[in-house]
Amino acid sequence: MKSTLRRCVLAVLVVGVVASGWLVPAVAWANSKVDVCHRTGNGGYHTISVASQAVQAHRRHGDALPGEAVPGQPGFVFDAACTAVPASSCPCDFSLAGLAAVGIDGNPAHTFSWINNGPDFAQLIQFSSEVSFGGAGLQRLSSGSYHCRLDFQTAPGNKTVVQEIFTVSPADAQACHLDLVEAACALGAGC
Repeated sequence: MKSTLRRCVLAVLVVGVVASGWLVPAVAWANSKVDVCHRTGNGGYHTISVASQAVQAHRRHGDALPGEAVPGQPGFVFDAACTAVPASSCPCDFSLAGLAAVGIDGNPAHTFSWINNGPDFAQLIQFSSEVSFGGAGLQRLSSGSYHCRLDFQTAPGNKTVVQEIFTVSPADAQACHLDLVEAACALGAGC
């Protein structure tokens, strides 16, 4: 009699816990789907939904979640559609692609000039010849504000400013400085 009563009380408790929703979140999580930025054979990415238990296996072969860093692409994260977007809040594009657009491409035949005095002044220049160079810089102005720029020169006096922003906030200047340091390291100009 006592054992039957214990089983009935236990059954009522289990039904009560399940009905109250205490176990439902654990079961729901185990059956949930997670969007993953899945690497394709051509090196691109697209969104797939996988069981939450499969996320770690996907990470091990080069996949990531939206909002995370893009594997092998420093300075980029995935947006919600698994498109690589710049991770930095720096308004100047100091990514490797942005620097390559002004001739800073890491070519070992060219000469680098890398000055790093923190976010108050940082400059990366790659000289291609005596008159040709690409430059990227961050500078604190006498007013206390910051400005960043990307430019290149193809002949004496023929300087083209690709991007120049004079109202960079201190937080964004810090991000610009980190981007420049990361690029200088990646290009072999010095860390």
